[in-house]
Amino acid sequence: MKIPLLLLLGAMVLATPVRAETLPEVQKAFAAQQDKISANHLEELEKLRTQLTAALGKGRETAKKAGDLDAVKAFDTEIERWKRDGDLPIVEETRPEIAKLHGVYRNAVDVIQLKKQRAVVAWFEEYEKRLGALEKTLVAADKIEDAEAVRIERNAISGSMTVRDAVDAVKKANEAKPTAAGKGSGEASGWTTLKGVKWKTATGGQYLKYLENFERPIMANGKLLERKDYIFSHAPVRVEYEFEKPITSFRADAGVAEGMAEADVIFAVETAEGEVFRSKVLKAGDGKKIDITFKPTKKLVLVVEDNGRDSGDWSYWLKPEYR
Repeated sequence: MKIPLLLLLGAMVLATPVRAETLPEVQKAFAAQQDKISANHLEELEKLRTQLTAALGKGRETAKKAGDLDAVKAFDTEIERWKRDGDLPIVEETRPEIAKLHGVYRNAVDVIQLKKQRAVVAWFEEYEKRLGALEKTLVAADKIEDAEAVRIERNAISGSMTVRDAVDAVKKANEAKPTAAGKGSGEASGWTTLKGVKWKTATGGQYLKYLENFERPIMANGKLLERKDYIFSHAPVRVEYEFEKPITSFRADAGVAEGMAEADVIFAVETAEGEVFRSKVLKAGDGKKIDITFKPTKKLVLVVEDNGRDSGDWSYWLKPEYR
């Protein structure tokens, strides 16, 4: 009886034991991942520095058009200092226009830093998991010395300052209490911030995962937006909120981030009675002030349509409030 060649080859493949990975191989793979985290972090910081440079230049142009000699000179001094030092000054800036840009930049740096810390924690957890599995495999194979080497690596990584600092930073950020609904800047006039209010449902495309969880800086009107002030919504996305008591008004500054060459979106607002607002097509850098009233409703839906394609549709609802 002749056994087909393909069956023989298949049996040989199945019988061939799978080689277990070694500690150096695991170390090399995760070292490459760590290098990528650092490279991405530096790239985002460089983009942020470029954005601040552009914002300072735009501030100077605004001062020049207004004929404000003192402001122009102040911007010139700061632009020169920024090009030379590449960092914020030790002494706080006294001119409000420049101090505000510094504050936004500082907040954006914090966001980028936390993003890196989260990436480091995720990297560490996966590395620890892989090392733990490798240690068990080596012990089962009676390779005790190799298993002890893996244990030493696990202890070294978990005790490293880089990992400990990252874990502490992420823990602190996760424990920070979000702003309670109803404590927004417009509370005195009856307005409540929508920022921080948990939605009922959220649907969208491949970028839905970044809803309210997008940590890259957003530029609008030559300024860096503060993360606490806007809801990030990459088109296409549809977010529905449900309130215990009826509301009758909604306001926000809707817009598309600068620098997104292919962006084009449409903003819409819906309530229980249907669509109550629709914008024209907005492109990179465009904005639309929304201030609408409607019949009492417990339902509010914020929609951003991609107008046919979703490339670079970085959209936001700035200072969204309801009452």
